[in-house]
Amino acid sequence: MAYEPQMTALAKGAMDLHGQLKEVIFLSKNKDSVLVFSDGTALPVQHGSHGYDIRREPYALRVAAGLGGTDPFSLLAFGYSGTGPACYATFLRAAGFKQTDVVDIEPPLKLRADGSKVGGARRQAKRETEVSGKSLEEARQKIQEPGEAGTCIVREEVLCDGSEATKTVTVDTVSPEEAEKTAKKQIPFLLRYWAARLWTNR
Repeated sequence: MAYEPQMTALAKGAMDLHGQLKEVIFLSKNKDSVLVFSDGTALPVQHGSHGYDIRREPYALRVAAGLGGTDPFSLLAFGYSGTGPACYATFLRAAGFKQTDVVDIEPPLKLRADGSKVGGARRQAKRETEVSGKSLEEARQKIQEPGEAGTCIVREEVLCDGSEATKTVTVDTVSPEEAEKTAKKQIPFLLRYWAARLWTNR
């Protein structure tokens, strides 16, 4: 296959960064799927439409350079016979999946590394949840609390960051203008709180 080296490099680069590929969630259409890794990362193949910052995946940029700038994830497709499914099969094979044929995949469906499949619209339904916390890590933990079993984050959007705080500054200067200038230097720019919007799949 023409893209075998690139798809192999893509899979190995992703696993070097995120650990083992645990499962793939096929959502809809022919390219809307999510790669779920052992470190908890849920990487949407259509990362642009899901708001995922692909700059977090430096290996993908290197593979793209070898493809003349083509996004390597755009080559991963399923549900028909052709180049896209062949690329996906190579990617899954390099990731150690026992089942790599994605030609007959009918979403919604979850494919696990051991070859098992879990289908059904209810388990795979997308929903949007907005949570907030003192840090992004805390927001992520909230979405994984009991009652959310089987949920994985497929998109994150930071709405604001920082922490709520006040600071009093006392200055001793010869003029009010100088006092204000000195005080402003001592007060850091603060934002309210971390808030994250998380798109999940069950």
